[in-house]
Amino acid sequence: MRISQNLEILKFLTILLIAHRSYQSNSTDVEYYDEATTLLDDIATASQNGTDLEQSVTEAPQIKNNGTYLVLAPSVIRPQWPYSVSVQILKSQEKKPKSVRVQIRNDQNETVAEKIEPNVHVKTTKIVTIDPIRVDKLPTANKYKLHVRGETADSKVIFEDEKELKLEGKHISTFIQTDKAIYKPSALVQYRVIVIKPDLVPYKGKVSVQILDPKGNMISQSEGNVLDRGVYSNSLQLASEPPLGDWKIVAQTDNGDKLQKAFTVEKYVLPKFEINVKAPTSITIDKDLTIFVSGKYTYGKGVTGKATISIDRLQPSHSYHYSRSRYSGAKTPIKKEYYAEKTVDLSESGETSVTFSKDELKNVDSFYNYYYSKSVEITAKIAESLTGIEREAKTKVTIYKETLKLAFVKEAPTFKPGFEYTAHLSLTQTDNTPIGKETPRKVQIKTEYSNRGTKILQSDGKGEEMKIVELDEQGLISFNVQPPLNCTTFTIRARYDKTGKDDFDKTVSTLYASLQVQADQSPSNTFMKVIPEQKSPYRVGESIWFVVNATRNIPDFSYQVMSGWQILKTGVFEMDSAIPPHRFQFEITKQMAPKSHLIVYHILPTTNEIVADYIELQIESDYNNKVSLSISKNETQPGENVTFMVNCDSNSLVSLLAIDQSVLLLKSGNDITNDLVKSEIEAYSKISTPHHYGGYDANGIIKKSGLIAMTDAYLYQTPRPAPTRYRHRPTGSARGGGRRGGSRGGTTAGRVLYSAPKPVPAATFAQAPEPEPVLRQTFPETWIFLNGTSTDGKAAFEETVPDTITSWVASAFAIHDDSGLGLAPATSNLRVFRPFFIHLNLPYSVKRGEKFAVQVLVFSYMNKEQNVVVSLKYDKDTGFDILNKDGSIVKRDASNNQITRNVVVPADTSRTVYFPIVPTQIGTVKLTVTAKGSQAGDAVEIPLKVEVSEISTFLPIKNFHNVQSEGYRTDRNEPVLIELYDKSPASKELTKIVNMEFPSDIVEGSKKASVQVIGDIMGPVLSSIGSLLQMPTGCGEQNMLLLVPNIVVLKYLKATNRKEKKLEEKALEHMKVGYQRELTYKRSDNSFSAFGNSDKHGSTWLTAFVVRSFAQAKPFIFIDQAVVNKSIDFLNTQQLMTGAFAEQGHIHHKAMQGGASDGGLALTAYVVVALLENGIRNDKAIEYLEKHLDDAKDDVYMMAVINYALTLANSDKRKDLAAQLQTKRNESDGMV
Repeated sequence: MRISQNLEILKFLTILLIAHRSYQSNSTDVEYYDEATTLLDDIATASQNGTDLEQSVTEAPQIKNNGTYLVLAPSVIRPQWPYSVSVQILKSQEKKPKSVRVQIRNDQNETVAEKIEPNVHVKTTKIVTIDPIRVDKLPTANKYKLHVRGETADSKVIFEDEKELKLEGKHISTFIQTDKAIYKPSALVQYRVIVIKPDLVPYKGKVSVQILDPKGNMISQSEGNVLDRGVYSNSLQLASEPPLGDWKIVAQTDNGDKLQKAFTVEKYVLPKFEINVKAPTSITIDKDLTIFVSGKYTYGKGVTGKATISIDRLQPSHSYHYSRSRYSGAKTPIKKEYYAEKTVDLSESGETSVTFSKDELKNVDSFYNYYYSKSVEITAKIAESLTGIEREAKTKVTIYKETLKLAFVKEAPTFKPGFEYTAHLSLTQTDNTPIGKETPRKVQIKTEYSNRGTKILQSDGKGEEMKIVELDEQGLISFNVQPPLNCTTFTIRARYDKTGKDDFDKTVSTLYASLQVQADQSPSNTFMKVIPEQKSPYRVGESIWFVVNATRNIPDFSYQVMSGWQILKTGVFEMDSAIPPHRFQFEITKQMAPKSHLIVYHILPTTNEIVADYIELQIESDYNNKVSLSISKNETQPGENVTFMVNCDSNSLVSLLAIDQSVLLLKSGNDITNDLVKSEIEAYSKISTPHHYGGYDANGIIKKSGLIAMTDAYLYQTPRPAPTRYRHRPTGSARGGGRRGGSRGGTTAGRVLYSAPKPVPAATFAQAPEPEPVLRQTFPETWIFLNGTSTDGKAAFEETVPDTITSWVASAFAIHDDSGLGLAPATSNLRVFRPFFIHLNLPYSVKRGEKFAVQVLVFSYMNKEQNVVVSLKYDKDTGFDILNKDGSIVKRDASNNQITRNVVVPADTSRTVYFPIVPTQIGTVKLTVTAKGSQAGDAVEIPLKVEVSEISTFLPIKNFHNVQSEGYRTDRNEPVLIELYDKSPASKELTKIVNMEFPSDIVEGSKKASVQVIGDIMGPVLSSIGSLLQMPTGCGEQNMLLLVPNIVVLKYLKATNRKEKKLEEKALEHMKVGYQRELTYKRSDNSFSAFGNSDKHGSTWLTAFVVRSFAQAKPFIFIDQAVVNKSIDFLNTQQLMTGAFAEQGHIHHKAMQGGASDGGLALTAYVVVALLENGIRNDKAIEYLEKHLDDAKDDVYMMAVINYALTLANSDKRKDLAAQLQTKRNESDGMV
């Protein structure tokens, strides 16, 4: 009966048969599962092929295979890469050399690129290489194919063939390096873009860079930047209050390659110590669990404090793990709870260990309520005794219920009939440690061979081979399996009796493992096997010998080496003797790294069948540009000079980075690493093939190697079954022998509260030693971010060490036009330390008027006790008040400009003193602290950020959000014109009276006045133009008020052709900061308001102000036009049917609006001006202004702004309105 007619019935009967045999043998379904899977697959295959299940050998189809040519080529093309094809003319009646034409064609059959090779001889292989194809010649929207044609000298076609190709657009690699991975507001973000080719040589082109904030606003754009030896460097100054979160740097080359990298902007305090927790990756339930914890300051000393170690159930990925009630079936959440917890003191070196005994582990909740293993999470927390600051680290441990594990390791995914297959079996502890000496080592091995689901009987008539083997002392054994030639699948089952009684049929005490391997396919049962004589990985320059074996005599064979989708080497070997094995060798070249694919093949002379084998070669390779980094000292003190020496090829661009280790504890991932470069380059050689089940045929072997084949020889391809619904157990799995017992195996995963210290008698303290301690005041998070050029193979960077007591982590790379990119093998550390120093534990910021304690930590690693006097500078310029114990303010006159504390610091330890203060000044307050001990001293000046509230004090709002604002600055200018020429020569004096008007609610003590006399009408502008430039800050309104003067100054300098470089740089920097800051107040509807989305509505006037100002700023800085366009769309939505614009939002500082604060005509005119200056004409609004001119005749501001709008619009009404304005002219004292 034909299988294809009754497939479903046969499948059902097969399942029944397996179940019946399992029941009769009193065994488990596990043992027959593999057999069922194989048989069902073979049924499906046989059905699809239309063959009988009894057929045991696939015969070659009766078709004619001329065997005249074979073309092997990479299945992938890339732009800017050469494309190589291997051509072999197998036989021809023509004796003269042949020519071969290789073409890349698109889906319109147009030739994109071609190469003609005129001299191709019979029975030799020839590599034909097409020159690199430009990017514009390979658009991704098209499909491509390889067309190859062989011709004789008289143009007679010998063969012609074509195959589809896959286009991979990636042909260069881009990396982005930032100086840090996390930044504070107001920080400088420094970055480099590095673009290289796959051979690590720099890309010679241009790159454009965009920087986006967390809302997707484009803050900065730099286009068409020429790469210097593949590198572009730049920076971005963050605003004082930028959007917090993840920002993006997007780099795109001129040929379209694009990469983005994120960095974080947050308010943070750097950690000063790191915590490490070490535990075994896995243990068994009968063992104790020991955990090691260490806490180290960044300068290497141990942390003093306590460690708390807890073992916690590892929760599933979703928020709750549910258990179903056995009665109601309802789901109830399992609460997260600790299995165990212990708290211990750290040693002097900052280390400790904790052991949870096996009895402690057994007694905790539900520890035995699992079948095979359970993962737990170990959390270690260290609380520093001085500050109470906590840091934690986590690791995972898998706890196995069984103590032993039996597992097979595959030598290869398939076997080749006619060759031995080596199987590897291991018995280990479940945590992968070796077994003990007393552990029994005997294992029962059963091997079964089958042909398409039918068992192949042994000579004794049995369906399987059985033997008892003994493992070595490590619990390992390797043995050979020799499948018969007609075997399509073999299965090895191993059983181990844990009791040592060798009762392998016991289900409770037996471990079980199985290995199933399927055969490669050949219609003639002819197979080849290539084996390297040396073990991988291989080195460039090394000659590798390979052994080629076959199941029949082969007088010759061919080979090809491909790497990075390029055929690099090919050859034909004709042997003196056809009897295998044969040996050949070739040298590993630089182009073969890091991964190559070797395919060896032979064509049978009688049937022209292609027989092949394939292996992958892992190759280690150093950079051509060998880079090393050294530091002149391993340890130093603040303020000393050190030299960083980078060795590399001469005339390389050298980039050096040095960053505080504390930053890396907070967040890493900013740097370029060797692993990152290696992974990127390996991606070019990665071959993605569809999931394959079963053995490989010749066609599958060629595909697996990343090649396509065009030939009229017999390239066998096994018909594949359609996907089935049956789930297959992975080969090599191991499982317990019984349903209830046994074990699975497997194939070889803030603020500080003030607490007054106890007083120490002042008489016990010695006077401070001379000279005075050097003030430490330079504490950068990034120390070095520099580029240089190497000469004579070296680049030296001599730098002064900052004042931070820490370890600096330095890295370097170099890139040369010819030898390419090279990275230093590892980072280098420089420890900055002194045996006596102080550290201020401060929050990120405090509020003005907030009471808090400045915590000063005194560290002494000296061998004697130190009597230390700690002083805090306290004078009229400090910006804070110091509090007495009763909360009253310490008078400065009585403090001698400093407040002191006395403390005794024992040898090799630390102590804390406090200074309770109240900040009185907004901005940055400098805290200057000096500590003088018996033998040493230290002094630091640390900035403390003082804020008022989230609402800027610029706004005249009181009691807003429960924050009392003291006021805001206002300036008033009274111009006076003095005419020095006078008709009366006797007159020598001129008197002018100016009324000084101040607001009634002026803050006491804030009145100021100044007088300037300048002999030029533009003098006031020219003399004080710099004072107009202020860093934008505050809310959305205040930010604009401070941003616009910078624009005006630049426009003035440009109009007057004045060269003020420093003034221009200052204005540009302010504008960049003001631009990115204003975007933080852009609402989700693309309008702007004082406080963004926290306001109820966006402001029409402020949005128009922003749109107009951005248009004026665009000639000087980058402005994202998309932001402007969307805001203009918002303005259009605010237009009424009459043509007027409405205001739904609120402007807090109404004086900035002039006469537009009342809306109506003035607001509409202002919006029209903003639109016209952006090139947009709103005729409906212009008509509205023209119709209502009479309504503005009593308001000069309104008339002026309407006149300006109509002038920009070129309205016929503009002249009439200008004449009306002239009637409002008012002259006084020569001033208009």
